[in-house]
Amino acid sequence: MLLLALTTDKIDLVTDAAAALDVHVSYVDASNTTLVPSGAGKQNTAITTAATTDILGAPGAATVRNVKTVNIRNKHASQATACTVRFNANGTAYELFSVTLLAGMVLEYIEGVGWFTVANARLDRWLRVSTDYVNATTSFTDVTGLTCNVESGKTYNFETHLIHAENATTTGPRFAINGPALSAIQISILDIVTIGVDTTTLRSG
Repeated sequence: MLLLALTTDKIDLVTDAAAALDVHVSYVDASNTTLVPSGAGKQNTAITTAATTDILGAPGAATVRNVKTVNIRNKHASQATACTVRFNANGTAYELFSVTLLAGMVLEYIEGVGWFTVANARLDRWLRVSTDYVNATTSFTDVTGLTCNVESGKTYNFETHLIHAENATTTGPRFAINGPALSAIQISILDIVTIGVDTTTLRSG
């Protein structure tokens, strides 16, 4: 149960990046003496900047506001942002929950359940390139369409199928996994090439 009991109580959200967030809060108001419900409502907020934003206003006089649900979705295509939900008691803030929301992730509160995050569904899908990707240099480049956001402290498993053909006369294809600093990584490779002008050389780096 999350209650706003005074006309100076509210819920705010602190974000640290210019990600586009949609916030929905639903609540029920009741008399603060009899606890008889007097109404229900919702508050929707759109956030696009790094800021401290009120996401639920204070109740009226002699009223207690019971928060039923909070939904905070990062709908930005790529920008992650740290989100801290706070109980603001007349200017004194108390942190309730803090998490980094990757693009597509949702932070939710449900009365009787508590706070939890829902991962970006796109991380559970196949990533595919729509056209052939050509790198005619000797330097590594990211393959367009095969990148996704990751969250610090998490363990990720992935499987990759790359159909490739080389056209260099002296150097075969080289592949690498690029990303933030990793504490450990294990890679297994099965490489079969049937099209090429010379013997394939596979390197990882």
